[in-house]
Amino acid sequence: MKYESMKALKYDSMNAMKKESMNAMKNESMNALKYEFMNALKYESMNAMKYESMNAIKYDSSNAIQYNSMNAMKYDSSNAMKYNSMNAMKYDSSNAMKYNSMNAMKYDSSNTMKYNSMNAMKDESMNTMKYDSSNAMKHNSMNAMKYDSSNAMKYDSSNAMKYDSSNAMKYNSMNAMKDESMNAMKYDSSNAMKYNSMNAMKDESIDAMKYESMNAMKYESMNALKYESINAMKYESMNAMKYDSSNAIKYNSMNAMKDESMNDMKYDSSNAMKYDSSNAMKYDSSNAIKYNSMNALKDESMNALKYDSSNAMKYDSSNAMKYDSSNAMKYDSSNAMNTMKYEYMKAMKYDSMNAMKYESRNAMKYDSINSMEYDYERYEI
Repeated sequence: MKYESMKALKYDSMNAMKKESMNAMKNESMNALKYEFMNALKYESMNAMKYESMNAIKYDSSNAIQYNSMNAMKYDSSNAMKYNSMNAMKYDSSNAMKYNSMNAMKYDSSNTMKYNSMNAMKDESMNTMKYDSSNAMKHNSMNAMKYDSSNAMKYDSSNAMKYDSSNAMKYNSMNAMKDESMNAMKYDSSNAMKYNSMNAMKDESIDAMKYESMNAMKYESMNALKYESINAMKYESMNAMKYDSSNAIKYNSMNAMKDESMNDMKYDSSNAMKYDSSNAMKYDSSNAIKYNSMNALKDESMNALKYDSSNAMKYDSSNAMKYDSSNAMKYDSSNAMNTMKYEYMKAMKYDSMNAMKYESRNAMKYDSINSMEYDYERYEI
């Protein structure tokens, strides 16, 4: 995941999505990506997405990321993470990625984040996650991304998360991550974020996923997804979403989430976004988050993204997405309500000058040869 200084997905020191101390996507107490006190995506103390000590999103030392058949990540039909027709996750009304009550996450229909007509992530099903030529990724006030009390995260067959048929975030039409049905998540075939048949996920220096300094994916300083310094999704020094300095989500310079220069997360010219059965995105040399070369991320035409009350998002206790009971990203059943806390000075903290900052020449650079390779020696978090 190295960025070349002039290739696609690079972050210029003056452009969008860079993490400089005063700019986009940083978590300052009053700026971009803040959560408003009473509105979008806030977590109530008793309801949405809370971690009970015995139930939801509990990580056993044996089963990791196992969802209880009745509880975990269940969306109450009344509150949690539901989108009001006027509020939640609403983006200002000037440029890219804004949420109107009718047009949420609409793309401009000009170019950005389009895929080529040869490759990855095409969904061919009926409607779900379909990209419309007018309202791309819009949330209807009553439908899209609606969480039923029974089938959470089920997509309405009418319009949810629809994209533009002309360009924005369009995908190619041959292979990987295809949902074989009629329409869903189908990507057209013109420009940006396109996958060359030889260098998948390579971004050309002019088009794909380039962020202009004034347009797409820009966060206004007072609105969308803001973190207030007092409330929603804020990182307290002792409480929620804390990462222990010894274990959780630590990246050793030799181990977890390390991408070897020739293997993991390598994109084949035929199947784009195919995971090598040997090591891609492996945690622990034995199992966690391994994708089998035949199964991973396949969506059947009728089941895709549906959560069954018995199995939904359950990972086999033998391997996939299993977390070692010793350290990385382990959740205690005793601490839930505290787990996933950010320590004030340690892990995954967003310092206004340091952590998760994109330098214009180093971290998360794309090499045109070894695409999506991690330079873990030069940039460790």
